[in-house]
Amino acid sequence: MFELCPTKKFSKEIKKLQKSEIERISRKLELAAEQPMVFFEKLEGFNLYKTRVGKFRVISSINFQLKKITLLSVGLRKNIYKKL
Repeated sequence: MFELCPTKKFSKEIKKLQKSEIERISRKLELAAEQPMVFFEKLEGFNLYKTRVGKFRVISSINFQLKKITLLSVGLRKNIYKKL
């Protein structure tokens, strides 16, 4: 199982969401921690990964050797990629 490590930016962004959305994202990330390659897709042109949770995207960096998923950012699909 992989360890989930949220950044300060991720924590700040997720606090702005509604409670129901936070719960959906949390459940998806817990499942992804068990098998990240089932839930995460590689972003083209970056060494980053994304997962979809409804209209939201979670951008992460995955270290397979340390079994660590660093949660970088969360936001709406239309805005999240402008932040990269």
